[in-house]
Amino acid sequence: MRSIPRFVLAAVVLSASFVRAPVAVPADGRAAPDPRDRLLAERALRLGRSTVARHVTPEGLLAYEHRHDATPAQLSADALKKADTGIWTGCYAAAAACRYHVTKDPEALALCKRLAAGLDLLSRATGVEGCLSRAVGRPIPGEDPGVDVVASPLGGGLHYRNDPSRDTLTGVVLGWDCLARFCDDPEVHAYAVRNLGAIARRLYAGKMHLRDTNGKTTTHGALSARAALVFENGMHASIGLATMLAALIWDGGDDLARAWKRLDKEGWVDALDAQYTWLPAKITHSSNMNMIQMAL
Repeated sequence: MRSIPRFVLAAVVLSASFVRAPVAVPADGRAAPDPRDRLLAERALRLGRSTVARHVTPEGLLAYEHRHDATPAQLSADALKKADTGIWTGCYAAAAACRYHVTKDPEALALCKRLAAGLDLLSRATGVEGCLSRAVGRPIPGEDPGVDVVASPLGGGLHYRNDPSRDTLTGVVLGWDCLARFCDDPEVHAYAVRNLGAIARRLYAGKMHLRDTNGKTTTHGALSARAALVFENGMHASIGLATMLAALIWDGGDDLARAWKRLDKEGWVDALDAQYTWLPAKITHSSNMNMIQMAL
């Protein structure tokens, strides 16, 4: 299996948002741009195109770990097996949206559309409105499909990986929010609004717990504004409130406004600043906080 190192993955996500057209020398006599800017932009463009060609599945998801020289079918099967496909695809979509906002590059818009279709499939493949999955793909006959993999009611050999986590939610919400905010394509915007509203409504109806299609709380899906009924849980508050706020901004439903007010009364907003980032990783699980702290 080929695994993209985390520092390379971070570079891919960041570079996608930094690609920009060459800057003309201003007429007011200011200094010309540094020649290294062009080199960095060209390098980012090459890296971005390589990522699209080699690491994005036919379903529009980021295969962050896969076999060497994978075919499209192998990319799909390998992405389905991974637990963090939803997280990294959401971050990748957010970067693509930022790139398009700055450049208005048709290539960036095409990527936004492709990733929006993939993010949409993470919910649509489950057959339950607003229900997230960790990954979507098509297993290769004769190969192990992976853990928690379920056949999608959409048919066509499509499967999804069950048991989404809080991390899944953070990445997906980040992606949809940036697509709604920075991509002016009507189809992409409609995708984002519909998904954010559905995800938030299901989360709130499930008492702020991520739930599988059977209604059961997932392994790492419980959210609470308090830990052990005593300490404010800022990490969980960040995840839950970011989801509700993004939906409220873009969907604007009165039911979402009422849900926000109730969460505020229950102490979720007050808990936001209780992040406890000074605690050691064994206590705070810092690796699970990166999406929240850097993005949400």
